[in-house]
Amino acid sequence: MSSESDNFNMVPQLKGIVLFVILVVSPLQATYPPLDCPEVCSCHYFRTNWVTECSSKGLTAVPQGLSQSVYILDLSRNKINGQNNSLRFSEGVKVRRLHLADNKIAEVAKETFVGLSYLLEVDLSGNSISKFDREAFLESPGLISLELRRNPFTGPEGGKSFVVSRSLKTLDLSDCRIRQLTAGFFDDATSVSEVDLSGNPLESIDPEALVPLAGLEKLKMNRCRLSSVTPNLLHGSQHLKHVEAAWNPKLFAGSHEPTLPELLKGLIRLDHLDLRGTGLTNVPSESFKDTIELANLMLSDNDLSASSETIVPALSILQNMHELDLEGCRFKFPSLSFLANMTKIRILRLGRNDISETLTTPSVEFGLMDFDRSFSHLKKMKRLSLDHCEINRLPNAKGLSQLSEVLVELDVSDNPIVATCKGENCSPEGEVDKVSLEALSESIRTLKVLEILDMSRCNITQLAPDTFKKSFQLRRLVLSGNPLTRKKDGERVPGIESGLFSPAHRLEILELADCGFTEPPSPDAMPESERDEEYSLETDRKKKKERMEDDEDTILDTQDDEAGPSLRELVLAGNPMLIDGPLPPYVSSLEKLDLSRCGLKKIPSNAFVWAVNLTQLSLSGNLLGSITKSIEVFPTPIATHGKSEDGTNDKKPEAVKGTSNTSIVQVIHVADKAHNPDLSFLSWLHKLRSLDLRRCGLTSLTYSSIANLSLESLRLAGNPWACSCNLVALWEWASKSGKDILLHRPPPVIGAPVVADPSIEEEHGLRCTARDGTRMPWSRFILSTHQLHDCGPPPAKLVALASLMHQEPEKVDMVSAVSREIGSPSSWSVVIGCSVGLLFLIVLIAAGLVIHNKRRNFKLVSPAPQGNALLLDEESMGHAATVRWASRPYRETTHS
Repeated sequence: MSSESDNFNMVPQLKGIVLFVILVVSPLQATYPPLDCPEVCSCHYFRTNWVTECSSKGLTAVPQGLSQSVYILDLSRNKINGQNNSLRFSEGVKVRRLHLADNKIAEVAKETFVGLSYLLEVDLSGNSISKFDREAFLESPGLISLELRRNPFTGPEGGKSFVVSRSLKTLDLSDCRIRQLTAGFFDDATSVSEVDLSGNPLESIDPEALVPLAGLEKLKMNRCRLSSVTPNLLHGSQHLKHVEAAWNPKLFAGSHEPTLPELLKGLIRLDHLDLRGTGLTNVPSESFKDTIELANLMLSDNDLSASSETIVPALSILQNMHELDLEGCRFKFPSLSFLANMTKIRILRLGRNDISETLTTPSVEFGLMDFDRSFSHLKKMKRLSLDHCEINRLPNAKGLSQLSEVLVELDVSDNPIVATCKGENCSPEGEVDKVSLEALSESIRTLKVLEILDMSRCNITQLAPDTFKKSFQLRRLVLSGNPLTRKKDGERVPGIESGLFSPAHRLEILELADCGFTEPPSPDAMPESERDEEYSLETDRKKKKERMEDDEDTILDTQDDEAGPSLRELVLAGNPMLIDGPLPPYVSSLEKLDLSRCGLKKIPSNAFVWAVNLTQLSLSGNLLGSITKSIEVFPTPIATHGKSEDGTNDKKPEAVKGTSNTSIVQVIHVADKAHNPDLSFLSWLHKLRSLDLRRCGLTSLTYSSIANLSLESLRLAGNPWACSCNLVALWEWASKSGKDILLHRPPPVIGAPVVADPSIEEEHGLRCTARDGTRMPWSRFILSTHQLHDCGPPPAKLVALASLMHQEPEKVDMVSAVSREIGSPSSWSVVIGCSVGLLFLIVLIAAGLVIHNKRRNFKLVSPAPQGNALLLDEESMGHAATVRWASRPYRETTHS
């Protein structure tokens, strides 16, 4: 009977649970009716909000057909200029978030956003705004966020306020052209709590500028060229929690500048301070007496060598520290005792400071030096950087015991970690100190959850076989620059000891550049497929869950728990290797392989038979198109302006005259031009997306050798290209994909101008030399070739694709507009007219070239034997020129 009553009593409870589930789950599974959406846009629901995406559509005005209930409207990357009602919205639109970044808006007037009374966020970054009306958002009483970064805005005139808004919280004015921050700048926006002024050439900041912002919590002034600030600039900001003023090299450089204690006075809530690269030279011991709540402190790249004694007491009072960055401060630490109270620290960067003295300084704890004890209680530290610290060992196993299950990243690069042997400590296999070698191995074995380890350039010649015995979680290992050796026939030869990396089942990135290897690492040294018997999958999942709980502490993207070995990237650059057959089978899992600077002159056709998953391959700096003939250096070419009296060419030549600011490039003759390389090894790489063939001595390349690849990036700069139809065919093949394979720029947005960046290496490196010695960019040669019909008729997209980097933005924009509207009847007349005009221009250019060639009144000769001429490239001869070929020696000048 009691059981029946219990069941009866449970019914209301079950009903309540069912009702709760229905109420919670139903809204998540509810379907909402579609709302209005412009034809050119795409729309969808995000949770319960209607989103309209119209970015990159070439729009010149707000599209018609918007729903009045649109919540998020994205109009970024279009051509809206804000004039002629192009920003006029229909009455009643309740848009909350408006994205107008990267358009052509030049002015924000008072009536620009009239009627948008529901606005919460506005993004106007990346426009051309030079005028901004302070009352532009009077009808948006709920505006919270305003972004105006990357605009040529110089600030309000006459000391007026910037914007009128009682609700504004976040204001982003970074990378504009504001030169003065006047006292009245924020007078009408007193509710702002976050301000970003980074990247503005601020000449002066009024001491009263920040006073109206009583609730200011976050202030960024990075890269502002600040040369002076008043000591009381931040004194009125009692709620300030976050301050960034990095990369202002003159901020503390002057003799009359404020001291650190003066600047930070009264900021009791400050928890983030970034003063990297500010010219700070002194950190008094009382610097942080008012900011004891600091959790993140960045002081790197300041010469603080004079504060080596005072920095220890200054930092000792900071007990809430989570991140401390002191890299490059030139400290000579007598002790690391300031770490004693930083039990909450997670990220510690001490690189490029001398901490060698702490290795021999005894600590209060018996048996531990100061260096070891300083890390023994940091139970939460996940990242530690000790590069360039003049240390000859890692913290010992006892000092690292508390970090055994915590530390995931360790950088000890550029330290003489393994000492040279002395006396009885010598290893029988080689000149290595057995004690330091075993100490290194023991320290690494202690760190059981280590994911990233950088020991590059640490003077390591050999590692104990059990060094990585416990490295089950290791994902990236850098050993570049160490002359690693292995035992072979009783001697030490370049290589890796058998079984060294076998326990590292999860190793994804292995960097072994400049290690002196003469052959690829042996398969028996690489990670094994099976799990180690001590490996616990349950433990691994637990650690993974702990790391994923805090996104900012996640070091690498983790793969599936059940996955086998996942070596995806192998760097072997700078090793003088010889490849005479297939690479080892472990390359089958690789996605990225770097074989640059390996001295390879030929790669067998079956070299990559196992590399079926390779997507990125770098072969730069290998002489795949090398010359086998000897090279002779001859004097600079000279010119004759006519024949001798007897009609021969025996007249003594005259030196070519140059202008006062020119220099003559020396000519190098070779007997034969380099042959095309054999790239048949690429036939195995069907998944290859990126191929790097820079500085490989190539003069020609047929697209058929790479046509079967799925390339998205082909890097060819720094090669001595000869102008030929092969280059034309290669360029056209690359253009057909619609991606910028050769110049490595993202495809142009429809309707947006395309502007060449002169710093792009490929643009300057992709140059070739014609038979007459003329040197030109590929695109110019391709255009001239098609104009003369030397390599067939020009393709339809040649003008739009091959010459983008030589057109002015407006011209490119016009071409894009024509191609976009090609389907309309009115556009055909424009196309026909442009075609006729282009044909007429080609005829004129061709006629001019013929006349110019006939009028040449001198020729270049040389006392050297005839042959192809080769000029060294910029990397070999400074500012001379890029490598080029010519059928005869020739003269070229470079303007200084």
